Amino acid sequence: MAKIQDVENTVKEESKLLTITEDSTATEASQIMTENNIGCLIVLDEDGKFSGILSERDLLGQTLAKSLSADDIAVKDIMTPDVVSCTRDTDIGQAEKLMDEHRIRHLPIIEDGEAVGMISSRDIIAYLIRSNKAMKAAAEQLQVLSVRLKGLDTKDLYNTMLNEVPESFEADSAIICLSEGDSSKLNIYRKGCTVSERELDGPEEIIQLSQNGWIICGEICEACQKVGGYAPRVVIPLHISKQYCDNENGQVELKGFLCMCQLNQHATQSKELQLHKASLIQEILGLHITNATLYENYQKAKEDSLIDPLTDVSTRVLLDKMLKIEHARAVRYKRNFSIALMV
Repeated sequence: MAKIQDVENTVKEESKLLTITEDSTATEASQIMTENNIGCLIVLDEDGKFSGILSERDLLGQTLAKSLSADDIAVKDIMTPDVVSCTRDTDIGQAEKLMDEHRIRHLPIIEDGEAVGMISSRDIIAYLIRSNKAMKAAAEQLQVLSVRLKGLDTKDLYNTMLNEVPESFEADSAIICLSEGDSSKLNIYRKGCTVSERELDGPEEIIQLSQNGWIICGEICEACQKVGGYAPRVVIPLHISKQYCDNENGQVELKGFLCMCQLNQHATQSKELQLHKASLIQEILGLHITNATLYENYQKAKEDSLIDPLTDVSTRVLLDKMLKIEHARAVRYKRNFSIALMV
């Protein structure tokens, strides 16, 4: 769920926070609201501490009720002192619920007793509209990606993944790390990532990450920082079953992850959108890697069927295949052909 901090219009810098003091007049408050096209102000006491909010409703209602000039009314006499508030980690859904329950349109963002921002119902509505459009656009973009990955062999598939997937996140660096079964050997594919194999997660960590299936957003490991990488990053776990005809258990699990870092800040404004795209990509990659490995195994089984593993001599399958080819050639050129058998 998206948080208040994901909404673009929440103030994150103290210098941009619009406030007014308790001793200011209603006229001064009205001027600030009009000049900045806002409907609510955070009120501070004489020590600069948060003491309440002043809304347009307070300003108009109380001024008219008191039948006084706005120049003669102090903010502290018409403000709302005991207010409902939230933090930057509050879920947007919870913030909407608070506004609905208390019939208010603004929530101050308070942390450690200090006002750090303000959010309005209009801000939330605008964010949700943008998010829905962005999610729809992301789904359309990833549908194109799915088409591009279709029909590729495993090598081409991983190379295409390294080029196409980071582009959708506007990431400068990416790495695919895979471990087959219980093998200690890692298959690694890179784009811009210079982290050494020794610094990468070992097979046990990769297995745990893949089995959990938890997508990681924002965090970055110490190894990446050492080689110049920086947050935010996205880690997409991969967990695929590979079918092998020569394996007594019938299958070997392929476990790993796709990690991207140095994402463009513009592309990471919404963590909710990040997770949405990453979950879609996780499903798409799992499907195409599985298809590619199954086809690869089919080709291998087909080749193996042409050679007898005991004698290393061609089987009857290959003889039948060559007879069909030569028969078609003879028909095409209207010529006879002969067969010599040696025992």
